[in-house]
Amino acid sequence: MSMSLSDSRREVAAAKRRLANAKRQASNINSEIAIAQKELEKAQALEKWKTKEMAAREAKRDFDKLNGQQSSAVSSSRNNNRNLRQRTLNSYPTKPRPQTTRLLPSNNKVSEDESSGDEEQAPKQRNKETKKRKRFTKEENKYIRRGVRRFAVPGEQIPWTDIRDYYLEMNGVFGDRTATNIRDRWRNMNK
Repeated sequence: MSMSLSDSRREVAAAKRRLANAKRQASNINSEIAIAQKELEKAQALEKWKTKEMAAREAKRDFDKLNGQQSSAVSSSRNNNRNLRQRTLNSYPTKPRPQTTRLLPSNNKVSEDESSGDEEQAPKQRNKETKKRKRFTKEENKYIRRGVRRFAVPGEQIPWTDIRDYYLEMNGVFGDRTATNIRDRWRNMNK
């Protein structure tokens, strides 16, 4: 059986269509696989967080049980100690308190009638300069958002130091900001 040229062209066209359909189905399958993998990662992160949360609750419950059992014993021993201390203090005679020298608020000198002959110095003043408050720029706000998206893991604390160091090395952003400054700014941005 010999095929004519038109028949072979039809076969080639049909084969190309089947190939295109197969490629389309493969790309759909690949995208479904990628979506399923993302959902799996989210579910695993959520499961990990729930496991930590449950362990923390169980530990707190155990601690509360132990604390509850010990609290009655501790409170009774505290009362006994307090009574013993009070009885002991009452058995000793009291001594009069020595007079203390007092600084006058106007010139920080000891008054002559209360002076014991020793000259007291005025209290030292701190030489601490306060920094002028610097507002966050739009660029810094943008990099804070990017850093949270990049470094934050659901159910865990955000690594503010990592965000600061990463963008400091990359772009020189957050030069004089601390991780605490960045964390506080993030809280204020989300109010």
